[in-house]
Formats: sequence, structure tokens, C-alpha cells
Amino acid sequence: MQLAEMKVAFLGKSGSIAVALVILVSTSLFLRPLEHALSNELDYPIKIDEISELDDALGQGVILGVLGGLRTLFADFAWLQLNQCWERQDRVGLNAYIQLATSMHPQSEYFWVNSARILAYDVSHWRIASNGGNELLGPEAQERIHAEQAFRAIELLHKALQYHPESAPLRLEVGKIYLNRLKDYELATEWFARALNLKGVPDFAVRVYSDLLCKLGRQQEAYQFLTQEYLLLSEKNSVHAQILLERIDALEMNLNIPPGERLLAE
Repeated sequence: MQLAEMKVAFLGKSGSIAVALVILVSTSLFLRPLEHALSNELDYPIKIDEISELDDALGQGVILGVLGGLRTLFADFAWLQLNQCWERQDRVGLNAYIQLATSMHPQSEYFWVNSARILAYDVSHWRIASNGGNELLGPEAQERIHAEQAFRAIELLHKALQYHPESAPLRLEVGKIYLNRLKDYELATEWFARALNLKGVPDFAVRVYSDLLCKLGRQQEAYQFLTQEYLLLSEKNSVHAQILLERIDALEMNLNIPPGERLLAE
């Protein structure tokens, strides 16, 4: 989801009051009390958009103590401020507000996942474009930028897992970055496997995991895995079941499994 769409979704929930508050955020008025409170706590001036490692510098105790019950509200509006940085491709402000939003409300998986996506994908393209684009920047330099941003995103997701140790979405996000950005199929497979037995695993994760096993030459393992998943489904006529069955059929052909030994053998 693009950040502009995220902002629309957020505003849709909050109505006209949120619109008024967004105006305050856009002029930085809403976050000034936070700057003032943090400055008083630390006895030196704090400027929010100059903070790159807020939680490491201040610590969760300071942040939560200063904000109290308002931290979730401040986090939401820090996220909207982050959106403005994203629109300007302001990497310094972006990093500051990612740290701010996740520090003030680490319970929100939404902040962690979407921040990681921005770091891994959007910022990569910004950096390449600012260095001359695909025409001037060679493939090796582009890959280096992609890798740097991917590892920054993965580092952020590792941090998120400290707050959400049983999160399937966070593990899948790490796996997708290894798959899509780093082309590391071994680690992508490992991270998808870590998510599969947790709550809230989407259907696509089963299919991607089986595809990854096949990419690694582990077709027999993929076949056994898909067969087990298919048999666990209560409704054999569901769309997901039919997709799995098509993949099982293809693997049975590739593995030369005799017709009498196949899953739906008569």
C-alpha cells in the first residue's frame, strides 16, 4: 500500500476531527509540545525532525514517561508527518519519524511493516535516482544500494520482533525482503517456514513457501508440504484448495509419481 493510500485510510477512520489535526501536523504545531516535553526532560533542546535514533538515544522509559496515555495519538500524527517526508523524498525526516512512530507505539505492527517496506523499496529507488538513475549507475552500484536498504529494513523488523515475538506478518515481511530484494532463497525459505505455524498466516504464504522449496530443488519436500496443507483444508472446493491441488498435480508430474500413488488416485 502506498503511503498516500495509508493516509486516506487513516483519515477515513477519524473524520473531520482528524482533518483538522492533520492541518496542525502539517505546520508542525501538533508535535511542538512533544519537543518541549522532551527538551525539559533532557535539559537540552530537542528537535523532532533532527532525531535519527530516538529510542536508542532516549529510551522507551523516557518516551513513555513524557507522553503517558497520549503516546498512541502522538504516534499516529508522527506517522502522518512521516507521510509528508515521504512525499518530499526527505530521507532524514523519514528516518526520524520512523523512529518516532515506532518508539511511541511499538505495539502497532502496521508502523513496523510499512516502515520496513519504505526503507527496502522506496528509499532504494530514491537513492538510485539521486545518483543518476539506471542510465548512469551501474548494476553493481544499484545492487549495493538495494542490499543496504534491505538490511536496514530487516534490522528494523528484527527490532519489531522484540515487541511481537509471535508475529507471522513480521516474519513474512523479512522473508519477502530476502526474496524480492536480496534474492536469497535459502533465507527467504527459512523466514517463511518460521511464520507458517503461527496465527494469522495468509494463504499466499503457503504457496510462496512451496515455490521457494522448488527453487531450491526440494520438490519432494514441497510436494509433501502441499499435500499436508491440502488435506488440512476442511472445504476441498475452496479457491485456495484448488490452487494447491493444481500445484500438487504439477509436482506429481515432475516427480513422476505413479498414477495409483497420487493424492487423488482412484
